Amino acid sequence: TSSEAMAAVRRTLGENALLLETSDEEGQVVMTAAVDDDPASVAAPPAPAGGLEIELRRLARGVARLEAGLATGRETSGESDAPSFVHGGDAADGRVMALLGPTGAGKTLTLAKLAARARLRGERVAWVTLDDVRLGARAEAQTWGEVLEVPVFAPADSTALQKVVAGLSDYDRLLIDTPGISRGADEPSVVFDWLGRLDVEVARIGVLSATSDANFLRSAWERMETRGAVSAILTHLDEIDDARPVLRACAELEIPLAWLSSGQRVAGDLEAVTDGTMAAWWAA
Repeated sequence: TSSEAMAAVRRTLGENALLLETSDEEGQVVMTAAVDDDPASVAAPPAPAGGLEIELRRLARGVARLEAGLATGRETSGESDAPSFVHGGDAADGRVMALLGPTGAGKTLTLAKLAARARLRGERVAWVTLDDVRLGARAEAQTWGEVLEVPVFAPADSTALQKVVAGLSDYDRLLIDTPGISRGADEPSVVFDWLGRLDVEVARIGVLSATSDANFLRSAWERMETRGAVSAILTHLDEIDDARPVLRACAELEIPLAWLSSGQRVAGDLEAVTDGTMAAWWAA
């Protein structure tokens, strides 16, 4: 099990070991971990067997983004065809953060990435799941809790949620997972009403997949804005060959982007949106 594997990791690397990646290979739990005494020195996990071509492509894109970022300072206005992007980082950086978005957009993995980043900064993190719609969602949350060593709560109603949040007042970061928002689906909206009844400010962050076309992005973002989203995370950038069409769509729709997610590594593959990162992704 994941808990047994994590215990073995800590026996080998010590109590400061932090998970970087986990997978299931032929019925065995495989974990890549590092000691986080010096977070800046944590190395990326090795490429999976048989995935050398994918990893080389990822590295090539990374080099291209780095070169583009270095070149950004040498560019004069008008030389680039990149659109103007709306940055949503400030609005997304809250003590209590709720991720919302369509089913399959990557909310749960993104939540795990945010939790890992916070843990590396030494923050006390708690995970709250409100997803009682997707089969296995709560069990998945419990597994992530064991792996990241963060407590997981699954309140059944608004009153229970208020008690959970009140009891976690000494935590640095509360991360909330929500049910998927689908076209015409009104049932999960009650969960967002629960968020509105809390006595603390909740930063609601939309999660959008880069594999979506412009029409779906528009409708999905409209549904998330209706439920209070103030910024967005763009995921699955590693699954597309050219990021420019989806980035242009986000710019034209004025979606305030806070982070870009481009892979499966929990302690990596999540970039804060800045002028430099956007210029680099556009050039890649």
